[in-house]
Amino acid sequence: MKYLFLLLTLSIVLFSCNKDPKIGQVTLKIEHKVGAETFEFDTLKYVSPTNHPYKITKLVYYISEITYIMADGTEEVLSGGYLINPDEETSLKITNTNLSPGTYNKVRFQFGISNTNNLADYLDQTLNNQNMFWPSQLGPGAYHYIQFEGKYDSLSTGIEKSFAYHSGPTMGNDNSFSVELAVSEFTIDDNSFNIIVNADIQEWLQNPTAYNFPDYSMVMMNQSFQEIYKANGKTVFSFKQLTEDAE
Repeated sequence: MKYLFLLLTLSIVLFSCNKDPKIGQVTLKIEHKVGAETFEFDTLKYVSPTNHPYKITKLVYYISEITYIMADGTEEVLSGGYLINPDEETSLKITNTNLSPGTYNKVRFQFGISNTNNLADYLDQTLNNQNMFWPSQLGPGAYHYIQFEGKYDSLSTGIEKSFAYHSGPTMGNDNSFSVELAVSEFTIDDNSFNIIVNADIQEWLQNPTAYNFPDYSMVMMNQSFQEIYKANGKTVFSFKQLTEDAE
């Protein structure tokens, strides 16, 4: 009986050690800031790189094809596009409930929607998505990538003027771009993690090209301006923190 008990115990231990790893969950959380300042709408508290005080009245943009990359290069893609709006808390958390087991150290996503996917049936026909439709006269493509709007104080004269930065597939050009971030390593096995990403809106205006509000009008139809935003946008996003949910 004693040996039978020991054999049963050993079998349980070996079974526990050899169990198959299980899928887990990861949530991408986006936090917004403007340089060193907290993000707020309708507050004239930011200063552009060309010394214009400005405020943000609207900010909505898409990220798509969110991809989690394992240490061995294996990729797990969460298909679809996601509309981000700092004024809607639920839009700032994108969850994949079926991430394959393994060890991950990178996340990648497309800013905007690539030409391959920028079709009317790529996204659900919600009111929010319909408000992001791209004008057909500006070339093929169904959706804007970003609508970034506000007002600036013209060289601190007290006179507020409007600005609107709308990016998209101008004349059929693919102005979307890939963002890949190294993250703290984490292992999926029946558990749940949060990847927190910073989005610094000031970067749209300054790196590598300083954006002077009065110089940029009719942005949507000007591919040269779209190239500036495309280059500036690549430094907007950065990895902030990895957290694991308590069991």
